[in-house]
Amino acid sequence: MTATTTPRPMTSIYRQLGIGCERLLRRIIQDEYQLSDTQVAWSYTYDKGDGTLATHTLDACIRINDIKKKIKRETFSAWLITIAHSMDYSAANVDALNGAVFEIRQGYKSADSKRQNADLRFGMRARSDDSLLPVIAIVSTQVNNSVFQRYRDQRLHMMLGILKGENSTFTFFSDVIGYDLADFFQRNSTAIRKRFEAIIKQLLSP
Repeated sequence: MTATTTPRPMTSIYRQLGIGCERLLRRIIQDEYQLSDTQVAWSYTYDKGDGTLATHTLDACIRINDIKKKIKRETFSAWLITIAHSMDYSAANVDALNGAVFEIRQGYKSADSKRQNADLRFGMRARSDDSLLPVIAIVSTQVNNSVFQRYRDQRLHMMLGILKGENSTFTFFSDVIGYDLADFFQRNSTAIRKRFEAIIKQLLSP
């Protein structure tokens, strides 16, 4: 195995890990809130700058009025208001919020400008087009600090893979969604580890 062959399998592993986190968290949201594929979907169209249009599809969307159970709807609405106030939303903008839209990632160590621009664009469109709170939900603690602060300054709510706190992905899922995400990973850690070991061996084999 040469140095030139290592980036490709490792990049593939991280990409698939990110896809897995996205699918897992979206499915939990759908199951806990009884949301259809259509209800959890959110996308927008934008000009790429060369005269052509493209569509950006986000990972999950929760609208207050789509949550069937009253107690879950009230809990989510209270969380939404709390976060909006913490990010200095005006009273009018807080009152107008319809829900939240999520970009889900395993980690965010990159400071890639193209990715940042896409995230900031989705944040602006979510707020302006549909009065949705834009959220970046990260499952690990791997995050670029400068990107984290830039997003916070632009009123994107950042959630990290820490166990407690307002900025915790795990606290959001346990206290708001009603699902113990940390317990899920603990219960399935052996199976997940074995699966990844098998995948890594397969990718790195000659």
